[in-house]
Amino acid sequence: MINKCFNPFPILETNRLILRQVDFKDEEQLFELLSNPEVAKF
Repeated sequence: MINKCFNPFPILETNRLILRQVDFKDEEQLFELLSNPEVAKF
């Protein structure tokens, strides 16, 4: 179902933020972020 709604996945941009689909190039940053106990707790 989600593939039908978001194909292609939208990119939403503001002056301070870009929301886009997660990609393999994000692997290192995601690992670092999700390895942080303060982030993982929530």
